[in-house]
Amino acid sequence: MPAFREAFSARQETCESAIEEDRRSLLKCLEDVSVDDLRKWCHRAGGGLAVFEQPQINGLIGRFSEVVKAADVAKIKVVGKTVIDMLDHILDLLRETSTREG
Repeated sequence: MPAFREAFSARQETCESAIEEDRRSLLKCLEDVSVDDLRKWCHRAGGGLAVFEQPQINGLIGRFSEVVKAADVAKIKVVGKTVIDMLDHILDLLRETSTREG
């Protein structure tokens, strides 16, 4: 099973790095409130997060995408904060699993 553990660990690290990058990118987009960049972020990150096959994650990204399309800056910031919190939670879970497996 060592080969499986190594492969799993490598995939987990890749996933964690991608989510960390998505989080940094979203923070920058929220700082600038660039609707065009936020639309691109929703498309890219939504596709990446879809691998988890979790309706709650997909639903929140879908809601955020709707708010971004409406270009309501106040709502973008509120829902964007919720997305950041979700990403933090996912990262915590990945790190917890990594620590337990390692």
